[in-house]
Amino acid sequence: PAFHCYNHKWRLTIFPGGDNDSPDGMIAVYLEHCSGPEISVKYAFKIRDGRGRVFDEVTSIGYDTFTEERKKWGWADLTEYATIIDPSNNILNHGTLTVEV
Repeated sequence: PAFHCYNHKWRLTIFPGGDNDSPDGMIAVYLEHCSGPEISVKYAFKIRDGRGRVFDEVTSIGYDTFTEERKKWGWADLTEYATIIDPSNNILNHGTLTVEV
């Protein structure tokens, strides 16, 4: 999904089956800068469970610079797919994964 923050357009991309850089069974998630000039930001991804509590969280170590050449930053191994879909973990809310940026 796309959203706006600090007068810039962003998109969150999630690969439930991972991407080319992902270990088997891992979910990949990336933040993509879609508009505006180059920008350096520190960001985090939070996975919220069905009750709205933070289940998992990752934060960029420093500031990542989004440029024309490098529009996406994120993690190829955010969390395990099997953990997300396991009903006993109560992460999915009616089949929907909630990721906060």
